[in-house]
Amino acid sequence: MKIDTALVLVTVLGVAKGAWASDAAPISPPLIRVEAEAAEDTLAVTTGRPISFALALPEAITWSEVNIGSWLIRGPSRQESIGAKGLTARGRRLEYTFQESGAYLVALSVGPATAKNQSDSWQRVDHCTKLCVRANAGTGEAAGAGRVLKDPGMTAKVGQRFEIVPLVSPLDLHVGSWLPVRAFFDFDKLVDAPIIAVRPDGSTDAQTTDAVGAANFSITQAGRWMIRFEKKLDGETRVSELVFHVPAADNAKGGNP
Repeated sequence: MKIDTALVLVTVLGVAKGAWASDAAPISPPLIRVEAEAAEDTLAVTTGRPISFALALPEAITWSEVNIGSWLIRGPSRQESIGAKGLTARGRRLEYTFQESGAYLVALSVGPATAKNQSDSWQRVDHCTKLCVRANAGTGEAAGAGRVLKDPGMTAKVGQRFEIVPLVSPLDLHVGSWLPVRAFFDFDKLVDAPIIAVRPDGSTDAQTTDAVGAANFSITQAGRWMIRFEKKLDGETRVSELVFHVPAADNAKGGNP
């Protein structure tokens, strides 16, 4: 199966038009994209410089028009639940600055605007994504891509309603590795359900979760990967994603930053 790369473009994350509807495409690009030097290719950003999280939703939708159920950034020395706090809104973009070098897990859960300002807005979400980011004083490959970074807890749950949990850190992967994951749907293990890996070239590896919600993927290519599942709940499609970058062989060697 092949994904049209014209849909993905150079986005790190993005949702196809109509993503809130139940007739969304079976496989669509992820939820948001990171706009920063080299970030689209390596998920490597520069500390001390603002980067933008941009929605790839229909033109009428901005960050102010979606429900941010939770926004967590887990870094080398602390975990921050920021929601809209700590972010500068600029229309379809939110700015954030990574201050410390190291590995980061960015976990975002969103839903439609009708879910905003409710006592349980945090769980009125239908799209949960996790993004593994490297931050360093350099840029591009020098910004930590291919380096061994202190793991901020990539393999621990963050409490998303729909969540994919890697059982090894995606930042330790290289071509030839295996990535075991567990999938959770509505906070419970997702059993006997389809889950896919979208490879950097757009091809997919389709698996079925086992009795504990686990699946195992072979890492065969360098570049940006996405692990994803979709399932309906109350007539609406719910989505979970895990997005990470696997360095090329020449960049997979190196010590701690």
